[in-house]
Amino acid sequence: MNMEQWARVRRKVLVDKQSKRSVMSEEGLHWETLQKMLEHSQPPGYRRSAQPERKIYM
Repeated sequence: MNMEQWARVRRKVLVDKQSKRSVMSEEGLHWETLQKMLEHSQPPGYRRSAQPERKIYM
């Protein structure tokens, strides 16, 4: 998924008033993915979680 697809999907639903279900089938998206695309104007970047501390020290 890239920024072009993100913008295309948002345009279809928000501007062209195409149904969410039809956009999902055309783009091959899951419902939750479509919801995230509509909530955020840009795709979220990669977020690395904090690594736990080592329990055993050498």
